[in-house]
Amino acid sequence: AVELVSATINDLYFSVAVQQVSLGAGTAAKGLLLGLLAALLSAVPPACEAARAAPVTAMRRCSLERGFRRWVPRLTLLGLAAVALSGLALLVIRNSLSWNLLSLLLLVLGLALLVPGATLLLMRAAAPMLRRLVGVQGGMAARTVANSLSRTAVAIAALMVALSVTIGVSVMIDSFRGTVENWLDLTLQADLYVAPPNFSGPRPSAGLSKELARALEGLPGVEAVETFHGVQVEGPQGPVQLSVAEIRRARDSRLYRLALGDPQQVWRALQGGAVMVSESFAYHQGIRGLDEGVRLFTDRGWQEFPLAAIYYDYATDRGTVLMADATYRRYWDDQRISSMGIYLQAGAELATVQEAVRAALRGTGLRVQANRALREQALIIFDRTFAVTNALRLLAVVVALIGVLSALLALQFERRRELATMQALGLSAGGLWRLSLLETGLMGITAGLLSWPTGAALAAVLIYVINLRSFGWSLAMSLSPAILLQALLVGALGSLLAAIYPTRRLLAEPVAAALRGE
Repeated sequence: AVELVSATINDLYFSVAVQQVSLGAGTAAKGLLLGLLAALLSAVPPACEAARAAPVTAMRRCSLERGFRRWVPRLTLLGLAAVALSGLALLVIRNSLSWNLLSLLLLVLGLALLVPGATLLLMRAAAPMLRRLVGVQGGMAARTVANSLSRTAVAIAALMVALSVTIGVSVMIDSFRGTVENWLDLTLQADLYVAPPNFSGPRPSAGLSKELARALEGLPGVEAVETFHGVQVEGPQGPVQLSVAEIRRARDSRLYRLALGDPQQVWRALQGGAVMVSESFAYHQGIRGLDEGVRLFTDRGWQEFPLAAIYYDYATDRGTVLMADATYRRYWDDQRISSMGIYLQAGAELATVQEAVRAALRGTGLRVQANRALREQALIIFDRTFAVTNALRLLAVVVALIGVLSALLALQFERRRELATMQALGLSAGGLWRLSLLETGLMGITAGLLSWPTGAALAAVLIYVINLRSFGWSLAMSLSPAILLQALLVGALGSLLAAIYPTRRLLAEPVAAALRGE
């Protein structure tokens, strides 16, 4: 995790070199305390129930199941109330990310409380269908899952939550990646880019000369060279990332979240001294409309620049102000540029022009990249940023599958005499395997199906609430059917694998020993 996070910081912010992993006593103590508290809290309900139960009642599992069945309507109502309260909190509380995250947790808990009722409905619908498809054992498997709800519902809920987290995060990452890909297609319009080889952060700030740009413009096959400059200036609320560009080509209208007129009008306004701000900058600075100006401290003192547009930009989470090169030179005594975009003439060969540019820049240490290479590099950095998230998704599913295995072990231990009786009446080893796999497969499929709406709700909150209020970025939600099918397959296959050890253990025990009481 340290390696992955360090790579993200190096890619996006500044260079770090972490040589070791240190585990402090406080962190270790927190882990031990959390584990202990979780175990104690989990033990309280069954301990209270065991203390209240009469011995003869405790020997009959049906008593426990009847008690749990009485709780199913209450749990359903409690779950619906939690979901409604979560939705209300997400709509009302807009200025506290911590409360938004707690509301998201409440949403997950509320949906988990709906699992027992949903499981009963699904098993009632599945029993007749399975009886026709598989035979008697199909109906028995569905009834067993429903009749052992105190065990199966908890395992299904745990697996459902893990799978829904996988769906939610996967949809969020896919939506983010798709949005960034579309943004790169719209913004990376030049054929070649020239920049210093090493720079920290999302935008280069090293100083190049404009004479170099004019020299490159005279190369065969080059139509135009646009210069860019990234610099930090002071604003009323602290440092502001300023992007300075030579305004030669109007931006695509799809890049504007809010614009004063069409792209040509915006471009003319920029040339006249106005600025554009990125969506995240507008969010963090509280800018709601184009009637507000942007105050910046220049070499001529404080200046207020009119706002021409708010545009989509995902280069930095703090946001950017975009200004025309001529406007910047008017207010700042800075003639440097940071990078260049080279546009080729129609019919010019990319590789030929790229080699000519490299030859012209030989000895300067500058890097020349084609549009495609720069785009691929940006997506590599994006994927590397979410690598640790993928590891956490896998961890969540593994923990949930361990929960399913524990529930199956407990359930089969309690059903020893029932299953042994069926074996004594002629149920073969193959039949026992088929019954066990059907039961666990149904649990996994149920968890997978219930994870679909839960995962979609999680993704929507992550994209439209958490991400927007954390970074100010708007993302286009993209829900791929492949992600849903993957969750269903993981739930089913994981549950089937979890059935192997309990079933083998049961088959290894003599039938007579399982039939005997204590």
